[in-house]
Amino acid sequence: STTGILTLTYSDGSTLSTSDLRGAAGTDGTNGVDGTNGVNGATWFSGTDETSATTAVENDYYLRTDTFQILIKTATGWENKITTIKGDAGNDGAVGPNPLVHTTTGGATSCTNGGDLITFYLDDDGTPGYGVTDTQLGTAETCSGTGGTSGSKTYFVGRTSATSNGNVLNGYKGANNVCSTDINTALAGTHVCTVEEIFNTINDKDLTSLPGWTGQAWINGGPPGYNTVAVTDCDGWTTDHTSVYGRYWVFNDNGGKSTVTSCNVGKAFACCGGGN
Repeated sequence: STTGILTLTYSDGSTLSTSDLRGAAGTDGTNGVDGTNGVNGATWFSGTDETSATTAVENDYYLRTDTFQILIKTATGWENKITTIKGDAGNDGAVGPNPLVHTTTGGATSCTNGGDLITFYLDDDGTPGYGVTDTQLGTAETCSGTGGTSGSKTYFVGRTSATSNGNVLNGYKGANNVCSTDINTALAGTHVCTVEEIFNTINDKDLTSLPGWTGQAWINGGPPGYNTVAVTDCDGWTTDHTSVYGRYWVFNDNGGKSTVTSCNVGKAFACCGGGN
């Protein structure tokens, strides 16, 4: 009995129960012997050089990410465990659609100044060019801008009435002022000619009847040029020193030529303007 009490039942059905018959509890038994240690688990390393895993111990693994090889650490070093875990290449995917672009020149309908219609489509039939059987993906329009205004050129207008050396005190601005304030009112608003403007005149005008296209006159050359000395537009028309040089034009009916001289020489300025 779990309670230590014994109950007797007689033939007449009566019973007799004893008191708790259990003795005192015994002392605890000694502890059992410890079980043996389990096997250490493996540590995984990865990379492209197994020798870099300096903390690895026997039975650790190394996955080479460049070859997909698995190595195992032994007492003598690393040994191959699995040559590669990389699977075979999968099958090629299905051929995708071939999106193309078709341009209808002048086909834009919503552009103020006209433009082209761009159609995006799939080449369903595999034949060159856009066809009615091809699936249309969408359209777009490229609109043309408004026409620009024609550019203008400026030309030789004349030479100043007075001569000047290279020192006009206020540089290029001062030289332009010499042209625009000349007593010859035809030069009002003009500026000192550039080489480009001289050639505009040679290319587009009748030199034989052009007023003032004669003699010699200073012109602007801009960036320095070199003959035997530097040619600097008299240092931007700020000096009349004999060792500094400027450009001037020699005019004739065939166009003339450009040459240089020292800045102490007095010459008229060639004046340009009147764009058309």
